[in-house]
Amino acid sequence: MFHLTLVVGLVGCGDAPLPERVAPPLETGSAVETAPDPSPVETASPDSEHSETDSDTDTEVVEEVDPIDDVAVEDTAVETAPDVPDASAWLFGAERVIEIDISINPEGVASLYADPYSYVRGEVTIDGLVVPDVGVRLRGKIGSFQTLDGKPKFGIDFDKFVDGGSFFGLERLNLNNATVDPSYVREHLGYMAFRANGVPAPRTGYAWVRVNGADYGLYVSLDAIDDRMLARWFPDASGNLYDGKYVWYGGWSYTLLDFHASTYNMYQLEQGEDVGWADTLAVTEALAAPSPDFTTALSAVVDLEHHVRMVAVEHWVGQLDGYSLNQNNNWVYFDPGDGGRAHILPYDLDYAWLQDWQWGMNWRTPRGLVTAGCMSDGACRGAWRNESVVVGDTIDALDLSGELHRVSVLIEPYVARDLRDWSDVATTAAWQADLDGWIGRRSGEIRAFWGL
Repeated sequence: MFHLTLVVGLVGCGDAPLPERVAPPLETGSAVETAPDPSPVETASPDSEHSETDSDTDTEVVEEVDPIDDVAVEDTAVETAPDVPDASAWLFGAERVIEIDISINPEGVASLYADPYSYVRGEVTIDGLVVPDVGVRLRGKIGSFQTLDGKPKFGIDFDKFVDGGSFFGLERLNLNNATVDPSYVREHLGYMAFRANGVPAPRTGYAWVRVNGADYGLYVSLDAIDDRMLARWFPDASGNLYDGKYVWYGGWSYTLLDFHASTYNMYQLEQGEDVGWADTLAVTEALAAPSPDFTTALSAVVDLEHHVRMVAVEHWVGQLDGYSLNQNNNWVYFDPGDGGRAHILPYDLDYAWLQDWQWGMNWRTPRGLVTAGCMSDGACRGAWRNESVVVGDTIDALDLSGELHRVSVLIEPYVARDLRDWSDVATTAAWQADLDGWIGRRSGEIRAFWGL
């Protein structure tokens, strides 16, 4: 059973020294961007079996649904990242934990307490490479936000104060605190599943973070979703990109976004041309227009082949706080190379790997309007069902269980040292064991859901 109650507190882990670095630091002040040459890392997986939760309570209920049409899914619809040199690849993956030191002057620290979401000027050192004049801000909303007194999420912007600034091709880097994911692997494994199925998604890695010399602990590092990330997936990354996460007013007051008459103009344009939300309005109007052929009508403005694949992965990884079930945590990219059609991209998997009933939801009745329309339409629902089989086979071939074990070995000594996190090694291992059980049974659950 997954834990839904967030326990807040500091867990003492003793005075053990930091785990030995996998790769030695480079000389400080190097002006030339050269990726560290990581030493081989031992990643032998433990042989112990992990307990699985009771399938009687964790398996989704199979309900009778209307007949669905058999619709073949075009293999050519799968997006693949262009085969281009990737200078930033060494920052991601589960081969090692990089070290990131963030330096902020007293005025900047005071500003982050007063206005945590606005960038302040700072300096970061990443595995010995010093990058001055970067933007640093705090991130997170309900559930994950913490101040500098705790273990906050960070956003690092290399381009904020230096025009054209970047680090190995990255303009921005996000650092997640894993406050609601003591396993530290929900995002790492979840985004692996999306990327393997051709759905654009961030890369992930691990970092030990210090701020002004103080240890802030183990973090999950991620690509920011921006034009640099989009360029790895789309031949034309110049289209409009909107942030689809909820609008937060403080406390428990917020508005969830979707392609609806009341919210289509609340999407925040992150890049591209301000068209007065004409693109999000077009999707809204297509959804609202009466049509006997949902697939034909919506396909003019939304890439439905991409969408059913994205939804099938959301379903497999149990993403409760994403677009389909909760109208949250997504980005929308209007691809100029695809006739300007919308691609809904996944984001923030802190609350993935959960059964729908745990939040009082049901995959038979998704809330995201595009996904709900698809479930109600026989042709689109048939495409979703067929894609679910392909997605499950693809994920099973990834050996996520083996990857989980490799990550567990890598991060365990860092978890033990992290004094700012409420979890400890035993808690992390227990959450990882729950997730391991999920991996082993999920494809069977999905097939049962569809009556296959």
